[in-house]
Amino acid sequence: MFGIPERKYFRNLWNWIFAVLSETIGNPALSWYARLKVRWGKRNPKEWRKGILMGADHIGDILYRTASLEHLVQGLPECRWDWLVSPPADEVLENNPYISQIILRRKEENQTDLIYRLRRENYDVALCYDTGSYWPYLKLAIDAGIPNRVGYTHKGFSAWVTHPVPIHWPQPFIAYFRELVEFLVGEPCFSKLVPKIYIGEKEERKVNCYLAEKRIGGDDLFFVCSPFSRQPLSALVDGEKIIQVCNFIVNFLEKELKKEVKVIFSGSKDQLRKLESFAFRFGPKSVLCAGNLKVLEFAALLRRSKILVTQDSAPRHLANAVGTSIFFWTNRESHYIETGKYSENDFDLSVFEGKGFEEEKRYLETKLRAIYNL
Repeated sequence: MFGIPERKYFRNLWNWIFAVLSETIGNPALSWYARLKVRWGKRNPKEWRKGILMGADHIGDILYRTASLEHLVQGLPECRWDWLVSPPADEVLENNPYISQIILRRKEENQTDLIYRLRRENYDVALCYDTGSYWPYLKLAIDAGIPNRVGYTHKGFSAWVTHPVPIHWPQPFIAYFRELVEFLVGEPCFSKLVPKIYIGEKEERKVNCYLAEKRIGGDDLFFVCSPFSRQPLSALVDGEKIIQVCNFIVNFLEKELKKEVKVIFSGSKDQLRKLESFAFRFGPKSVLCAGNLKVLEFAALLRRSKILVTQDSAPRHLANAVGTSIFFWTNRESHYIETGKYSENDFDLSVFEGKGFEEEKRYLETKLRAIYNL
């Protein structure tokens, strides 16, 4: 799928120039490098027996791909699939019946040792699923001697892809992977664009203990707020806006349901001080959850809550996986379609920025009445 990359796919001019060079003067060198590293060539997907998924591996990135993973496995039933993942995102794949093995990418491990580990696995194919900066994963697959490499070519480096996947841009990130799977297996996938996780009894027991420790009983009313994200501050909504929305939800639900409502402010251990500043505004109605739960345990907590207030972050995708309704703000530095609404549980509050709070309150009230059957 050789061709000059289109400028529309790039936010950065220099990245576009880099991609153009890879498709022009760099193409012969890239082809030579691949032939030097890989001894045998391209095969039909039906002949694959062992594959590995690799790409961006933050929790949200992994969850996007789990929505269509079952269709991939059923469409290529002779191939078993591993996944190269860094912690803590590996926890998302626990209990997943469609993954044969999690290949843990250790922080302290150098690239040479990782390549050696991958070479020993003798993979037939690497599914390099990134739509953004995908060339490092293509190079890793080549260095690991993997002969078949599935990936995109709209940002250059087509010489390293043996099975190029067409891209229909823009779409929600979760939809790209479904199209990739459909392209490989040759059959449409009709499943909803909802991440898949598998919560077990041990996760449920842990959440029961956590709620009991926080003195939250089965009849108590609460919701979760995850105010932080790994994205830069310029991409995030202001903390005061999050507090304003949470405060409205508390007051509305207490008025309508005649019960006290608590807010569980969640984040990592490193975010404890910041979470305390949020919790202080709600006094005894607030509960802190700073690194108390593992990923699937936190998902089990979200399943107990009817709503989540959050940025475009990992908790949002976990909440979508368990069917919890989400009030969220999109990432200001990403394409609004790619990181925007993709599930019926998603309610994007970004559309109200600059419009004042009155219109937003009416929207929140309408959604809350529907969620709580008021």
